[in-house]
Amino acid sequence: MVFQVVDAQCGLVDLLPTVLEVLGIPDEVQRDGRSLVPLLAGTTGVEPDDPRSRIHQTAWRYRCVGRAIQTDWFKLIEINSNYEGLRNVVQLYDVVADPHERMDLAAGRPAVVARLQAELEQLFAAAADRGVATPENRLEELDLERLRALGYVVDGHEDTSDPPPDQ
Repeated sequence: MVFQVVDAQCGLVDLLPTVLEVLGIPDEVQRDGRSLVPLLAGTTGVEPDDPRSRIHQTAWRYRCVGRAIQTDWFKLIEINSNYEGLRNVVQLYDVVADPHERMDLAAGRPAVVARLQAELEQLFAAAADRGVATPENRLEELDLERLRALGYVVDGHEDTSDPPPDQ
């Protein structure tokens, strides 16, 4: 087996498209990830300005709610809440000098923080304009579907009636 290191930003979201291409299975679904096969062949395979490779959003209620943007040099993370008790925190890391993200630079680099926050907001606003659902929206829809299946929600409203005595 041959291993290769590439300088491009990659993530787990790229794994499925890569495996499908290696196996020769057509992928007809529009995905956030991209195949890494072109990187292994020495080409980029993705436009450098492709925002899908640079922005991330997480909405695991009670675990972590936040979003991030990464450039070639910096990663900015906005944490609304997480399981460690952090609330409304902004972190900035130099991913070249500090690839393990141990030194938060946000307090000392306010101009970089402001620029990346503005870019992050712009990219998510553009995605919303294109009709891309946010994780929060998908989570609420999934929650409603599950609650409806259990009989707790009827036509989008909670069932506030008392449960039977044996429950």
